[in-house]
Amino acid sequence: GSVKVCGDNERKLDMTLIGFANASVSGKGIEEGSEPKAVNISVDNGTGSFTIEKIPAGKNRIITVQALDTSKTEIYNVTMRAVCDIEVGKETEISVNWSTTPYANVLYYINKKGSDVSVITDTDKQRILSLIDSNVSPLLIDYEKLATDFMNKTLQDSSSSYVLSPASISVDLGEGASGNFKIQVCDPSSEVYQGNGSTGTFSGIAPGIWKVYLFNAAGEKVQTKTASFKSGSTTEVSFNKP
Repeated sequence: GSVKVCGDNERKLDMTLIGFANASVSGKGIEEGSEPKAVNISVDNGTGSFTIEKIPAGKNRIITVQALDTSKTEIYNVTMRAVCDIEVGKETEISVNWSTTPYANVLYYINKKGSDVSVITDTDKQRILSLIDSNVSPLLIDYEKLATDFMNKTLQDSSSSYVLSPASISVDLGEGASGNFKIQVCDPSSEVYQGNGSTGTFSGIAPGIWKVYLFNAAGEKVQTKTASFKSGSTTEVSFNKP
């Protein structure tokens, strides 16, 4: 069978970073390294559509879409997934976005650990979904722990057991800096921080390595830094005085 992936615009990431994407299909009976795939898919304003063909029929196939920059290099952690069934001779149509990613991420790890994802039932799905906190960023869910507990039949009772502590950032614009400024951490779900003066601190950032943008009062991007963020820790980032 085949799957047609239809893009949508569910993103908060800086769209101009994304120029292309790669996609692949995994699941029961699909050997690692031989996944059906599509490469260098053109992405416009964060969206794109494409078809992957010659997929072995089966239940709970996992579609993974990895964002690439304009030089066709992977953008760290900008990976979305979705799950669908593939039937012989039929084209299945699906959207892959941040809302489909959490459940698909759990199945991705279950499959990666060698368990058969094709036998996961609708009841299993609802149980897994009940333990994914939809109020936090998809990048703040501990999917590997959730997958392991599902396989071991040791699932916890609360979704809070599978939420990673967010990272924080402390920004220093330099002595004597004044006026309004904005900070954007390019974690796909991070909001823009509005501040004034020379310092600012905010949280809610997913662990990882992200670009950090400084915007002036006019909304112009004036400086860029790259910083590493760890769960539950604060990263200090210093900019030159605007």
